Amino acid sequence: MKFTDDFSVGGGETVIGAGRDAIRRAVMRVWQKAADFYDLGSLPLPEIDFGLRGRCAAQACWRMPVRRESRKAPQLRLRFNLQAYAAHPAEMLNETVPHEIAHLIVVLRWGPRCRPHGAEWRSVMQECFSLEPQRTHSLPLKPSRTLPRDFVYACTCRKHYLTRIRHGRIERGQSVYRCRDCGDILRRSD
Repeated sequence: MKFTDDFSVGGGETVIGAGRDAIRRAVMRVWQKAADFYDLGSLPLPEIDFGLRGRCAAQACWRMPVRRESRKAPQLRLRFNLQAYAAHPAEMLNETVPHEIAHLIVVLRWGPRCRPHGAEWRSVMQECFSLEPQRTHSLPLKPSRTLPRDFVYACTCRKHYLTRIRHGRIERGQSVYRCRDCGDILRRSD
């Protein structure tokens, strides 16, 4: 199952708009394939959100009805990282979209208590989508933000560089941090 979509690299907005459309089309195709394969009838498409950033390429989310006897349908949502699509469109459409939809199919067929990348998910990936199940992607994505580590702390074995957030927690007495190697409490070093 391969999806290809042409998109313009000229303007950023063109890529983003084309990325949204390409992902939506891939979600519709993969969702319909899974619904037909597992005879799930006409399932409403999951909500699609394009606000994901950082190193995560995509994410499947669901909210099940509180009571089992409830006739409410589960709320299903897929979140995608458009920057990951712009950098690696083929991988996003051919691997990431089926990966995330497999999570939703597992929830619909076997319930929300299954392991995220357990036997059920692996079987959906192999049997329905004919893909090798991989827990994580190998896309070289950058974090959405990196925090500077400006505060120097020390233990008995070495120096540690902490972020402003951890430094503030120590100053307010909210946290105590220890060295993973020697177990000593970290102390401010100027």
